[in-house]
Amino acid sequence: MTLLARHMPKVLIINASARHDGETARTIDYIFGAMKDKKNTSIINLYEKDVRHYNYDNHHQDDDFLPIMDQILQSDVVVFATPVYWYSMSGRLKTFFDRFSDIIMEHKTIGRALKDKKCYLIANGYDINMPEDFQKPIQSTCQYFQMAYKGAFYYSVGQHQAVIDENECRKNAAEFGKQIYQD
Repeated sequence: MTLLARHMPKVLIINASARHDGETARTIDYIFGAMKDKKNTSIINLYEKDVRHYNYDNHHQDDDFLPIMDQILQSDVVVFATPVYWYSMSGRLKTFFDRFSDIIMEHKTIGRALKDKKCYLIANGYDINMPEDFQKPIQSTCQYFQMAYKGAFYYSVGQHQAVIDENECRKNAAEFGKQIYQD
C-alpha cells in the first residue's frame, strides 16, 4: 500500500526556533519536504506566538498557549522542532513545556486528552551528535501524559560540516519524515 493510499495522520510541527528561516526551518524542510504544504500538516512558529511564562496565579489565560494546545489535540502527531542552545532545548520550547503545568492543574481535560498522541523531536545544533540526555525532558513529558514518544532526528549544522555527508543527512531526514507518516 502506498503512503498516499493510507490514512494520512494530521501532523502538527511546533518550531521553537528564534528565527523563522534558520537551521531549524531548514531541517524541517529536509524532513517534511513537500508534505508540510499539505492540508494534513501544519507548522506553528512559537516566535510568532505569545506564550507567557508559567506562574502560580494563572495570570496568563489570554495568551496563545491554550489555542496551541487545542491544535495539538486536533492532531494525531505532534513534532517539536528546536535548535540546541547550551545543550538544551530553546527557551521558547522550555517556556511552552513549563506551561504544561496549566493542563495538570487548571485544564485537566486537555492533559488527559493527550493520551496516545504520537510525539517526535527534531533538533539541530553545532555538535556532530545530539547532546546526551537532550531527549529526556520530551520523553518524560510524553510518559507523564501517556503520549507515545516515537523518537528524534538530529541534524548537525556546525563546524563539523566537512566530515558530514550532506546528501546522506538529507536522505536520513526524508526517511525520518516518512516514518512519521507511517507510524
